[in-house]
Order: sequence, then structure tokens, then C-alpha cells
Amino acid sequence: MQLVIGGELVDGRGAEADPVLNPASEEVLAEIPSATVEDVVAAVDAARAAGPGWGSATPAVRATARSEERRVGKECRSR
Repeated sequence: MQLVIGGELVDGRGAEADPVLNPASEEVLAEIPSATVEDVVAAVDAARAAGPGWGSATPAVRATARSEERRVGKECRSR
């Protein structure tokens, strides 16, 4: 499984996976990679770098970005 960092799918550095649970039934829906400290630092750095551009983006640009985020999420889940 991969993580999304800076808008890109990247291999996580963690060796373990964490379950994603349905809160109503506690059914395991998926397994996601455990992020390492390095993964988190990379994600925070990417978010900080994107902040000024995101803050000045128009609603249409933000909607397009969110649509792409959903598409990548679906792609990740189908693997």
C-alpha cells in the first residue's frame, strides 16, 4: 500500500499496516500502511509548501483538487 504525500502516491517507509474499521460494526474495511516519523515529516513539509497556493486558490481550483484527491483515494482502495 502507498501513502499520498504532496499529491503523489509514495511507498511508505513503515513495515506494518493498520486496520481501518467500520465504527458501527468494527468490521475491517481496509489495511493502510503505518507511517513512520519520516513519512509524517514529509507530509507536513508538503502541506506547508502547498499552504500559500491553496489559500489563494479559487473555489473551482479547490473543487478540482478535491475531485483528484477522491480519484486517487479510489485508486488506492482498488489495489
